[in-house]
Amino acid sequence: MVRGVQEERGMSDVEEIRRILREFMDAVCSKDVEKTLSFYADDAIEIWSGRTFKGKEELRRWKTSFVQSFREMKYEEMDIVVQGDKVAVEGTAEGILDDGRTVRFPLALIGSVKDGKIQWLHNYYDRLLVAKQAAKGVIQTRIVNMIVERMEKMIR
Repeated sequence: MVRGVQEERGMSDVEEIRRILREFMDAVCSKDVEKTLSFYADDAIEIWSGRTFKGKEELRRWKTSFVQSFREMKYEEMDIVVQGDKVAVEGTAEGILDDGRTVRFPLALIGSVKDGKIQWLHNYYDRLLVAKQAAKGVIQTRIVNMIVERMEKMIR
């Protein structure tokens, strides 16, 4: 019987972490930087596109700049996996840029949640896919397409 109680508590912990991550993604999409920051530990680390942000002040500067790049943001969850304090989140992100164009891309987040706070988070997404959708004008589009073609030749 004790084992069943532990399993139930474990499941409620998993559900609590999933709830935290869903509310975190909602805060990001609502472009509420302060609410987004409330989900992080004070010394949290986030890695995005090879850049590392440490602590709430660096995260605040980056998140503010990030959300200002979009008129609107959406996120569709596919799955959240929790094992202990480690988490994996998979979904699709969509943003409407300042000029009205839309970018849509798969997104995966790997991280750790302890004591109800995000300790670290690493974001994975296809930067070339985003660049291809965000490229403006003939020159940017040609440059991005040349890079995409070169990368595709490498994986054939």
